[in-house]
Amino acid sequence: MGKKENMLKDFQENAKEEDIKKIQSNLSAMNKGKIKNIWPKVQALYKMAKDPEAAWTSKAMAIASLLYLISPADAMPDIVPVAGLADDVTVIVATVATLGMQLNKYLIEYKKETMEIEKKAMCEIEEEKGRIHRENMLQVEREKLEIAAELEAKNREYKEKFIFRTIGLLGIIGIIIVLLLKLL
Repeated sequence: MGKKENMLKDFQENAKEEDIKKIQSNLSAMNKGKIKNIWPKVQALYKMAKDPEAAWTSKAMAIASLLYLISPADAMPDIVPVAGLADDVTVIVATVATLGMQLNKYLIEYKKETMEIEKKAMCEIEEEKGRIHRENMLQVEREKLEIAAELEAKNREYKEKFIFRTIGLLGIIGIIIVLLLKLL
């Protein structure tokens, strides 16, 4: 039996419910490299490990593989480029294959949660688009009102100038008429 198998067996034999807290605090940091490709499986194992209804032997196997994953000093240390996470991937995939049908429930659950998160994000995006559209429409309406007010002010100014010019012309015409009358 190799180092990897011995470590995994030891983790499984010594698995405890308290290990879930250790897994929870370190698991998200492992979503990298080759592990990213199997992240839904990792999440399904984690869900199984947390499920109080899951059979203890299955939970222990899930806990053991997750402890192996988060352990920096496993058979192939994670700091080794490229190969560092390869043994972790192997352990996760082997555990998933062993647990098979028991794990499907958690894979489906993870997929549903992911879809709900995506759906919620899409709804929030649509709401934000609607809010931005409404703000833009309000801004356009404000600009239209400002333009209308400016046009109204210009129109009043032109009317006043017209009236003053007309009065001025009438005054000049009146003076011309008076002068003409005096000349006659």
